[in-house]
Amino acid sequence: MSTSTLEWLDIGQEKSVTIHNGLDIGKWKKTGTGRVMKEEMDIPNDASIVGSVGRLTSDKRPWLFLKVAEILISNGSEQEVSEDLENWYSQNEGVGSSKLLDWKDSTFPVENLHFVLVGDGPQLERAKSIVENSKLLSDRVHLVGFSNRVAQYLSVMDCFLLTSKVEGLPNAIIEAQAFGIPIVSTDAGGSKECFIPGKTGLLAVDDSPMEIASNVLALFEDSNFSSNSKKAGRKFIKDKFGIRAYSNSIS
Repeated sequence: MSTSTLEWLDIGQEKSVTIHNGLDIGKWKKTGTGRVMKEEMDIPNDASIVGSVGRLTSDKRPWLFLKVAEILISNGSEQEVSEDLENWYSQNEGVGSSKLLDWKDSTFPVENLHFVLVGDGPQLERAKSIVENSKLLSDRVHLVGFSNRVAQYLSVMDCFLLTSKVEGLPNAIIEAQAFGIPIVSTDAGGSKECFIPGKTGLLAVDDSPMEIASNVLALFEDSNFSSNSKKAGRKFIKDKFGIRAYSNSIS
């Protein structure tokens, strides 16, 4: 049971025993189909990919994922910002998004950044409409919809982005780390219990698109962090969520 859930139920940590689902780490590994997957999505082979997997529901906030993408892709320009996306964001968050910042001093080439969102759901059609009608997003954001090839899509991601408002213990973060993908996440439910903030990923201090975008950029700018998090993430998942850890917790 997550810490946030215990607080909500007003139950002390000493009265709770958490048994996590066991994950077969062996089956979650790079597939060797990265180039093929990028070709299917018309993404250059040298591009870096920020991705996510999950149903496009209000709890997952696809408008926030797209707003983060827009901030990073725009590189400070407001000329092609999507009014439809801004309206979708403000309707759901109750406020307008923060002003765009200029990434021109960044050491990371944001022009090589693409975004991939895998999953269907009630918000998919609106997300598609916004992306298709945005000159800024249409070539750099790829909405896959439902797929039974999640492992192949995960294998091409360089950063896994979770923008949820509500979560339990998100399996998507666990599976992403099994692939060695560093995480950027909002502080939703038990999300921060599924990775090591500062070591295998970065936890946004608030839910603003500017804060989340800054974390994504910081992750890419620090090549040592990205490299070290790959090994550390797989070990963390194996130790906490692996089959052996599950067996020990119920014995």
